[in-house]
Amino acid sequence: MRKESKIKLVKMLNIGIIEDVAMVRLMLEKYLNDQHDIRCALSAASVEDFLLAPIALDAVPGIVLCDIDLPGRSGIEGISLIKRRFPQTEVIMLSVHIDSERVCKALCEGASGYLEKGTPLPILKRYLFETMQGGSPMSPSVARHVVRYMQAHTPAVG
Repeated sequence: MRKESKIKLVKMLNIGIIEDVAMVRLMLEKYLNDQHDIRCALSAASVEDFLLAPIALDAVPGIVLCDIDLPGRSGIEGISLIKRRFPQTEVIMLSVHIDSERVCKALCEGASGYLEKGTPLPILKRYLFETMQGGSPMSPSVARHVVRYMQAHTPAVG
């Protein structure tokens, strides 16, 4: 009888980052590249630079973490452009802005999730893998804004 292997193959998750604050961008890159199952494949300070960067086929990002306030096009404007270049890529907004208008606009444009910039890095990592398994991560305070927005814009039943 053959023994089954207990070794799990770890699939490398390629991540893209669009963040104009160099210190934040470099901190995210370092943390992600220090993980054994994540690689920061592409990083830029603007949507335009991100879209112009050459990338190998094996490094296409599965997820792009994108800020909103960027030089040039905003992160929200960039969602459709990112998805046009990388159709299978998920975009997660990572922002200090958690007002319902921006959150809902980003989600309507095609973002798969919306996280506060202060999200602890280990939780961010968990959210990245949850996204690749079909989840849509939201920081609790962001989810509260979505709930309030939906309640205010939905006719009462009854």
